[in-house]
Amino acid sequence: GEFERHFRLPEKADSQQISASSEHGVLRIRIGKSAKAQPRRITVNH
Repeated sequence: GEFERHFRLPEKADSQQISASSEHGVLRIRIGKSAKAQPRRITVNH
């Protein structure tokens, strides 16, 4: 039969890095984390 479940992803989840597999009746879902923004130096000309 069919099964459907909805849930919210955390803010750090990267929706482009989601995969799902099913083996022996077990559903495995993997969700990658978004890369943390790296600090950078910006030169301001005046």
